[in-house]
Amino acid sequence: MSWRTSCQLYIFLIVFLSCPAGATAGVEEIPIESCDRLPVITVSVQGKPFRFLVDTAATSMLNIKSFAGGDMTAIQVTSWTGTSLTSARQVALPELSLGSYRLSNLRLPAIDLSPIAEACGGRIDGILGVDLLEEMGATLDLKNRVALMASPDTQEEESRRKELLEGHEICIDAFNRGDPDSIKHCLDPQVALFTGSSEVRGREAVIEYLQQRYFNLDPPADFDMQMRDSRFLGDAVWFGYDLTITLPDGRMSAKGMAICRRSNGSWQLLNMHNSFEDRTQ
Repeated sequence: MSWRTSCQLYIFLIVFLSCPAGATAGVEEIPIESCDRLPVITVSVQGKPFRFLVDTAATSMLNIKSFAGGDMTAIQVTSWTGTSLTSARQVALPELSLGSYRLSNLRLPAIDLSPIAEACGGRIDGILGVDLLEEMGATLDLKNRVALMASPDTQEEESRRKELLEGHEICIDAFNRGDPDSIKHCLDPQVALFTGSSEVRGREAVIEYLQQRYFNLDPPADFDMQMRDSRFLGDAVWFGYDLTITLPDGRMSAKGMAICRRSNGSWQLLNMHNSFEDRTQ
């Protein structure tokens, strides 16, 4: 078994063993209940359950009979009847959570929602409106009676993926400019580059290889890498890629795998394994 194959198998085992069986990656399903025909969802306020009507045409608010206190103030309230200026209490909520998603230090208007509760024949403690639904990134699936939530881990992963892609573009641009000073910040000090015919280890050695192999060409080499199948594991990410390098005497294509490590808020290449195909003219 080759080193590259054993490395891929090792990473696959890490990913497989770290994922619970039957889990849907990155999505949390919150059941939607009913009050008569109205969709209701259970939220937690400081650890206690409350039933909120789900209304994407309204702003979030509380039932004053469920949440006492607050200060009287003039506020704008949006509901199915439109937006109006009214006098209501504003209640401070230290924490409100839906599933594993938590919002802190909220101030929401509190009005008498007992007519809604009486109409549907059940308890209504508030309205979960479009403002909080958008902030939590919730998607409503009324057919299957669930709210789909991106888990906090997935939200963090998406943030890191965006950070990785932004750094990727900067580094590709630095390569195409033949800029060794900028490329240096893209490489981990312990970087290892495997090209199939050679093995280069260490940041300075890799930069020297790139200068001799690509940066001194006229016209300069054009490097294009399309990432695919990325997987984040803490401060590391591995991904497959399709690579094309356009040279003065032809074009080289490759497929490969790379691992990057996050350090001081940026992603740096730790190792890269290329499998080059035939060169085309």
